[in-house]
Amino acid sequence: MNDMPAKLLSPRDLAKLLQVSMLSVTSWRRVDSRRPAHAPRVGPEWIRVGNKIRYDPRDIEQWLADKRSASSSGRAQTVSEAGRTEQQPAA
Repeated sequence: MNDMPAKLLSPRDLAKLLQVSMLSVTSWRRVDSRRPAHAPRVGPEWIRVGNKIRYDPRDIEQWLADKRSASSSGRAQTVSEAGRTEQQPAA
């Protein structure tokens, strides 16, 4: 299994990395777990390990790249504290 990440991140690690609140990280996960299959993800993919939630750094990188692509297409995406993705027109 050479594809294993060096270290999975905790929700607190993710919040610190992205400089957002723990409430944001938690709400992204809750919104994503209830979203329809066709709807875009609000937050990065997550993994449940026992009773812990962890994030693979590769999934975080991909999520950020996807958000960058959406922003450069003229439809900037922001994620509110409540976890809702909001489309904003390009400036």
